[in-house]
Amino acid sequence: MDGPGRKTGGTAKPDRHAEFLRLYSRHHYRIPAYIYTLVPHRADAEDLLQETSIILWEKFEQFDPGSDFLAWACQVAFWKFGNHRKRFARDAYIRFIAMSSDLYDVAANGRRRRPGR
Repeated sequence: MDGPGRKTGGTAKPDRHAEFLRLYSRHHYRIPAYIYTLVPHRADAEDLLQETSIILWEKFEQFDPGSDFLAWACQVAFWKFGNHRKRFARDAYIRFIAMSSDLYDVAANGRRRRPGR
């Protein structure tokens, strides 16, 4: 699948494409506003919005036309935020371990390790 209503080598469903654009456009201010409540840094929020928007497009076939698009979009954003938090926590842990190793070297040897040595 290349997106809602699109199959590789098949025909598109323009009404489904138009429906996605209509719903997304209707909520294009509210989705980022929700994401900004989750992520304090603008660059991270913009990345999360972009990732969320791509998933919304790719998974639009799974969206129930009778349900609340904004609630669905915010749920997708929250799941992506959870992945973002896990990645951030892992990266912070790795930085902590590296810093702890440097501090150990300072305490043990009285000097910092130099890169490449």
